[in-house]
Amino acid sequence: MPIQLKCTCGKAVSVRDELAGKAVKCPACQSVIRIPAAGGAKSTSAASQAPTGATPATKARQPAKPIAAKPAAPVSDDFGLGAMDDLFNEAGFEVRTGKACPNCFEAIAADAVFCTKCGFNLETGSKVRAHVAEYEDAQSGDALLKKAAKDLEFAQKMQDKMNAGAGMPWWMLALILFMLASVTGVGVVAVNLAKREDATTEFNALQTLMLLGGIGVSVVGCGAFASVLYRACMESVKEGLMSLFIPMYILYYGFSRFEVAGKATILGLIASAVGGGLLVAATMQQG
Repeated sequence: MPIQLKCTCGKAVSVRDELAGKAVKCPACQSVIRIPAAGGAKSTSAASQAPTGATPATKARQPAKPIAAKPAAPVSDDFGLGAMDDLFNEAGFEVRTGKACPNCFEAIAADAVFCTKCGFNLETGSKVRAHVAEYEDAQSGDALLKKAAKDLEFAQKMQDKMNAGAGMPWWMLALILFMLASVTGVGVVAVNLAKREDATTEFNALQTLMLLGGIGVSVVGCGAFASVLYRACMESVKEGLMSLFIPMYILYYGFSRFEVAGKATILGLIASAVGGGLLVAATMQQG
């Protein structure tokens, strides 16, 4: 039957009855607890220890024999763990030896600087955060939602870009419509004058078409340069004034800010050159 003991610290300990008469350590405070012997040996009286036939006076004169000190029972480190496992588990007590991490209480080496379990640095008292790979971070629900949102935004931008680049620019469509109207008008005038027998006015259809084409293309070139000037004014008043009053500065501005004004600058140069050439050709036809 287990022997129930109580340490001075208040811890109740239950040990096996085979450990009667021995000493064990308290699992809470590690102090030594002596287990009393089962039943206890009865002490013999002084009369029973005297030799037979001795008178009381003789017994009184006999010197008392020194009582030999009983050797202390060896302290046993055997707590009967097999029988006390349930007691230790219920009390939440576990015997630990060596060095433990003060953060997660896991056993670490005696010369360890930081704990490999939780990353706690014993010298600085800080906790090292492990590296999170992109693959691991991408597995979380928030990361997947963010990635899906970015993909949708990118797809929308690409769709808008394709829609903006599809079809014909408005200025080109306007120029084509102007040229068609000019050709139609010149053709009608030329046919009507040809049918009139009394027509005294000489009409040069090719010269008129060149003149109208030169005017239309020149207008497109002027519109392109106006677009570059508008971007310069939106950037700063200084850039706008320099592009307006300093010759050739608008070309410098357009090519130096090619992403925002480069295409308009190139269109202005080409349209101005073509329009000027058509106007010169129309003048030579007149001469």
